[in-house]
Amino acid sequence: MRPPLFRLVLCGTLFGLWVSYLAYLVATRPVTAEGTPLVLSRPQILVSEIDVVARVDKVKVNAPNEVTIVKVLYPKETALKEGDKIVVFHLDNCQGPSRGEGGTPRGTLVLTPDGIARVAKADKPAEKEADEPRKVHVTFPDGKSASFPEDEVRPHPDWVGDGEYLLPLRPASEVPHPAPQPDAKAARYEVVRIPDSPGFGRFSWRIYPATAEALAQYEKIRKASK
Repeated sequence: MRPPLFRLVLCGTLFGLWVSYLAYLVATRPVTAEGTPLVLSRPQILVSEIDVVARVDKVKVNAPNEVTIVKVLYPKETALKEGDKIVVFHLDNCQGPSRGEGGTPRGTLVLTPDGIARVAKADKPAEKEADEPRKVHVTFPDGKSASFPEDEVRPHPDWVGDGEYLLPLRPASEVPHPAPQPDAKAARYEVVRIPDSPGFGRFSWRIYPATAEALAQYEKIRKASK
């Protein structure tokens, strides 16, 4: 084989292998319930004071929520332990970044006061009087339908059902919800807001499914000893 032809075949083979590897990375990357890439926010993890894996069986909208500690990831020395129940604020505000769509498109996964659902229809401004709240019409997994005011619906929620989640926390600095607390004796914490970062709004909170991939990402983030 002549040298120029050999180099062409070699380059073509290497390029094909590189493209195949990229396709493999895309096919095997960890994703969320909506199919978006599962990526931990490094700035959020670095500023959090307490990181835990907790059992979150239900998330109420506009109210604090009680969770059960499964494992304390950080710091090593803490009063929290497996089995403790704590009250966490802002769980209902933990949402994936907006994709730039206007309103809440049909089929969007949302958190409602009654649980996880999919949007069936959202009222348009022209369909409502100026002082009448817009509503989002949703369908639940069991086929039931309901409507909720737009401010009670959270699109792209991080909590998508009962299970274990990685929660970056800090002691609650204030009580944002006037509603009765789940347990007056339980310690109060809040999800840490993501510091100003590209791709996130000014007020963004995130929690993450405690999968092996998410925990592997967490272990690569070097936090200060405490």
